[in-house]
Amino acid sequence: MVVEVHGETARATLGSYCVSHGRVGVCSDSAYPLPVRGGIRVSPGDRVTVRTGDRAIKRVSVGLLRVRGRRIESGDWSARAERVPGRPRRFSVELSSDLERANRLDVFVRYRDRIGDADYWARIIR
Repeated sequence: MVVEVHGETARATLGSYCVSHGRVGVCSDSAYPLPVRGGIRVSPGDRVTVRTGDRAIKRVSVGLLRVRGRRIESGDWSARAERVPGRPRRFSVELSSDLERANRLDVFVRYRDRIGDADYWARIIR
């Protein structure tokens, strides 16, 4: 998964996830906070695009986090990203006008047909 703003991209880090098929499922829990590499520069109100590479994703939600050492603070803002017309693997969302000192994007995806979900983090730079 890649997040993009103003043509700048960063690869998101996969955290915990669960997927199932029929009567078989696989889950993995990651240790948090997730290590993140790189990052994207964002400003309040920027439009962020999430490139998933997966057509099976039904819904993408984006939230803000503040991570300091092992401490993780959730922001008050989260929003559902909308699928980009004609681009089934891309979702777009406008960030809050108040980034609340956030330094991570929390991207949560839910797969169609209730086959699972996954959590990703990307570093944001302001």
